[in-house]
Amino acid sequence: VTIQTNSFGNYDTRLIAGEYAMWVLPPTDLSASASYVDEVVIMSEELSLGNTVLSPLIEVTGVIEDELGPVPGARLQCNEETPGARYWSTITSEDPNTPGQYNIQLPQTLLNCTVTPPGGRPQLAISRFSINPSDEAVVDVAMPTGTEVTGTVLTDDGIPVSYALVQVFAMDNELLGTAVT
Repeated sequence: VTIQTNSFGNYDTRLIAGEYAMWVLPPTDLSASASYVDEVVIMSEELSLGNTVLSPLIEVTGVIEDELGPVPGARLQCNEETPGARYWSTITSEDPNTPGQYNIQLPQTLLNCTVTPPGGRPQLAISRFSINPSDEAVVDVAMPTGTEVTGTVLTDDGIPVSYALVQVFAMDNELLGTAVT
């Protein structure tokens, strides 16, 4: 069930008696965090939940480095664990005075983040971590050196297959990388 708000932020829906949880997801152009309301109990014919106040985004800064130093041009993407699964991303600074540094506005909720190395650093592996910007305003990330994984796609007759799509997923089904043969 999708519930739309009007231009005044009001919403109205009908549910049968029971216990519910509710996510309030602001539009992507609004710099605000999602809000979670748990233990909504409906026992009568009308229930007003009052106002739901959306918290502002928080600035998170940091440096992404490997064993050689800052990694300019790395991509940081953070995803909400909400039903709307919104995400925010940025690229680390390539400025010689601030290499590898980033700043990003993030919601005040648990986020799963992925750092992808730039194309010029193929020896680096993708780095994954979780943060809650309410608890951490500075997050420095160390990118690990990865293990090269290679292979060949063949038909059952042993003929190499051109233009096959190879995708690598984490165990939680997050897409980590793709290649075309």
